Amino acid sequence: MKKLLPLALLITCIVSCSPKVYPVQSCNLIADQNNTITLRSSGFGKQKVESLDAAERYALETILFRGVPGSQYSSPLVGINEEQVRQANPRYFKEFFENGRHKSFIVSSVPVSDYSWTKYKAWTISADITINVVSLRKDLEQHGVIRRFGL
Repeated sequence: MKKLLPLALLITCIVSCSPKVYPVQSCNLIADQNNTITLRSSGFGKQKVESLDAAERYALETILFRGVPGSQYSSPLVGINEEQVRQANPRYFKEFFENGRHKSFIVSSVPVSDYSWTKYKAWTISADITINVVSLRKDLEQHGVIRRFGL
């Protein structure tokens, strides 16, 4: 019995200390046109509306900080070091994401799946998000987040 107690404690510790697994968001290219780009993005949220907003935010973050492979926006608009860029322009990104300014650059947001409840206790949805990249780039230039092309 004395030998089982340490073994039980070890197993309990391993199970309770294992890393938590969270859902992974995805963002894939659907269409790349002159002024807009359409991405299929997934989002998660405690409420259905939050999950669609998360999908839209993730699509914008992909264009801004990661780039979209296979498109004319394969390089990020702002830079790959997201934390550094956000710290250099905190006011802009607070207004952009927290105050909902990012919605002004979204031409359309069309859900392509039904809302579903996940084992992570969150709603998930996939949506085709069309973003006006030309307007987004001009806004970033006007607010001094990026320099004008060619200067």
